Amino acid sequence: MDLDKSALTSLLELAENKKLSSEEINGLMDGLIDKKNMPDIKQHISEWYTHSQNKKNIIAQKLPMLSETQQEICRLILENHSTGNIAKTLGKSPSNITCQRSKIRAKLHLKKEENLKTVLQERIQKRI
Repeated sequence: MDLDKSALTSLLELAENKKLSSEEINGLMDGLIDKKNMPDIKQHISEWYTHSQNKKNIIAQKLPMLSETQQEICRLILENHSTGNIAKTLGKSPSNITCQRSKIRAKLHLKKEENLKTVLQERIQKRI
């Protein structure tokens, strides 16, 4: 089975969410990916994981008032994921994500007219 980059990224986000070890992820990849593409894919996975962890650390540092789940939702919002995609990635319902977004907005003291993604970008960049 061939996976494109977006499918692979979704698979990795799901694997990370389920807290799979690198050995479990490797086993999963072995079963899904053509062996000749494995070195390139493992490089992509390594780069993605490092980038993802860096983003998580920055968000956790800059927005400590949010729960771990809310921080993960913020990371996905910053990556342009829709509410439906965030729900699928986190294994939650879209209404749960909508509720969490409301809680995030409340904790960040946002006004109704303020765009959550824009505010997140500004707060993360402003404090780096």
